Amino acid sequence: MSVAYTVLALFVWALPLIFLKLKTFFIINFFFLLASPIEIIFVKSLGTPHTVGFIDSIFKSNLQEASEQLSGNLLMVLIFILIVIIYIILTLKIKNTRLNLKTRLAILFGFLLFNVGIFFQMYSLQKGAQSNLKEKLDTSYSQVLLKYSRVYPSNLLVNLYRQYENQKSVSKLEQNLVNFDFQAISTNPIDQEEIYVLVLGETARFESFHINGYHRETTPYLDTTSNLLSFQNVYTQANLTSMSIPQIITRSSPLDFKKQFFEKTIADAFKQAGFYTAWFANQSSENPIIKRMQDKIDYFKTNNSDINLIGYLDEAIVPEYEIVIQNKSKKKFIVIHSLGSHFRYSNRYPKTFEKFTPALEETGYNNLDYNNRTSIINAYDNSILYTDYFLHLLIQELDKTNQKAVLLYVSDHGENLYDDDKRYFAHGTVSPTKHEYHIPYFIWYSKKYEESEPQKIQNLKNNINVAISSGTTFYTLLDLANISYKDSVKELEKSLASDEYKIPKERMMLNSEQKIIYLK
Repeated sequence: MSVAYTVLALFVWALPLIFLKLKTFFIINFFFLLASPIEIIFVKSLGTPHTVGFIDSIFKSNLQEASEQLSGNLLMVLIFILIVIIYIILTLKIKNTRLNLKTRLAILFGFLLFNVGIFFQMYSLQKGAQSNLKEKLDTSYSQVLLKYSRVYPSNLLVNLYRQYENQKSVSKLEQNLVNFDFQAISTNPIDQEEIYVLVLGETARFESFHINGYHRETTPYLDTTSNLLSFQNVYTQANLTSMSIPQIITRSSPLDFKKQFFEKTIADAFKQAGFYTAWFANQSSENPIIKRMQDKIDYFKTNNSDINLIGYLDEAIVPEYEIVIQNKSKKKFIVIHSLGSHFRYSNRYPKTFEKFTPALEETGYNNLDYNNRTSIINAYDNSILYTDYFLHLLIQELDKTNQKAVLLYVSDHGENLYDDDKRYFAHGTVSPTKHEYHIPYFIWYSKKYEESEPQKIQNLKNNINVAISSGTTFYTLLDLANISYKDSVKELEKSLASDEYKIPKERMMLNSEQKIIYLK
């Protein structure tokens, strides 16, 4: 894979030589040379190309932060200055001529052949997918384009454009929300200490958790955790993260998906009600709904690295999570957007959690095949085992506070793992299977919470087996926290903590084409 990306990068650099004279080529590339430290720093520190999140952090860095980076890498700065000087001298001396026709044709032919090879490799990875021919071709094309966002300098141009588009979307969102007001008020005593944590899981299937009946022991901690409720009949409202998460943190739904662009989030409601708010995003925060929160949340921490990075684990947020929990504020609301079981599965857990073997290796994209189903499932189950441990750490820290506390975990969607002899893998299919939309849903509560709100706990227990959609999360958490807001009384029928919860006659979700699918 490294060799393939190196060859692609060489073609990206060489392709303009087909059209440009040598001196012109060197002059234009002088800009990319000056910007190259962006890529060098990221690769040096994390071993992956820079991301749009990193670009965003650069724009938000101040002069002091920049000077600290320069002083800490003085030798590299001096070497870079020397390279720039040499580059300028070579540019001045080089003749402004074109490469000969034979060389230019060789570059063009090699470039086209290499891209055709990538295209067919991406197409071959979709063996057994539900998609029709057009969808497979579209997916293959988009995957080829995605490769260019991982090599320099094309990734710099792509990420600068994405940063511009993201900022434009956030600005538009801010304009839509300027007059919106939840009118949220906490009805609990001002001096009452309370903490509410929302954990947004990633690609977790209901059926792969031992606590939900799975034959493998994937949840040794959750199995023995007191005051933990595992809801048995929860369906997601979308089988893609980008569509699912907004429907969890806002009041948008499959029937009114655009509502997310005209109403604020659950974090806004908690903040307005007097809570200290924190958001840990352990994956991309490019979604405008989430990106907007960076300037609204009291404490916002995002992971700007690539999701394929090895060794970047969910538990990395625990030290800062502990600090936030110990914050002097009486009332706290925390959102954690975890990496969970995002493919590549074997990147989601340390080797000490490789209980089920053989597990799919990090280079697993080339091994996606029904014949490798056992190693794929083993790696996936190991990631669930690690999620169990991660949730244990979060709950453990909450329990130590001896405060009124609740943690709610909900996965964004499930995953196909070549189930039922159907050769479907991953998620986001047009015709979703139950493996994609039946998700784990846990609520843990402290002893103090139960003592304070026994009826709400009883209501949760009464609803543990009934039909539920992930969209109930918004209403349930605000109800658990005794936060009233405009329309909260009539929306109690959507809260699992309310004795007025109304079981939906039918549940629905959005597929990858944003079409409504009715679920049985």
